[in-house]
Amino acid sequence: MRKRSPAKMRWKQVRLYPPARRAYRSVLELPRIDDRWMIRDATTRELEIVNIRTHHFFRFSTASVRGHEPDTKTDGILRLKIQVVLTERDLFVYPIASSH
Repeated sequence: MRKRSPAKMRWKQVRLYPPARRAYRSVLELPRIDDRWMIRDATTRELEIVNIRTHHFFRFSTASVRGHEPDTKTDGILRLKIQVVLTERDLFVYPIASSH
């Protein structure tokens, strides 16, 4: 796994690990879809990504990124310290418990 300069990742298509969870009406969990996300904005402190299929987007700290891995389907996989949950209209983010 490697750390990559966030500014060089702008406009790249990535997948998230763990993949975003999906919920219907915020209660019923739906099967996960391994969506592509585009990095719309990137600074040394923050990333803004948008889901290409659903158009959900959010901004988060680069401290929430564990690393970046190569991928054969996209420009890479972002390994996150957060879990993204998509609903029909909203997007929620929860920290992932540390495995220490």
